[in-house]
Amino acid sequence: MQIKRYEAVDMQEALKLVKGDLGPDAVILSTKQIKKDNGVFGMFSRQVIEVVAARDYVTNNRLMPSVKVFRMDSLKQTSF
Repeated sequence: MQIKRYEAVDMQEALKLVKGDLGPDAVILSTKQIKKDNGVFGMFSRQVIEVVAARDYVTNNRLMPSVKVFRMDSLKQTSF
């Protein structure tokens, strides 16, 4: 699983960054507002959104399965 952290001015920009980088199948793990210090004594600080997102690794244009299912009737391994 590939996990990345993004900072953006608002949630719309954050979602554009996530989808552009990780693709449409990315999932958001967490979001929070943080204060970004840019000046002396926090006088010029600004609020930003921090988003942590993830996706499964892609191999040969196919997502690697993260879950393996075993059928009990024939004990064959099946991947999604």
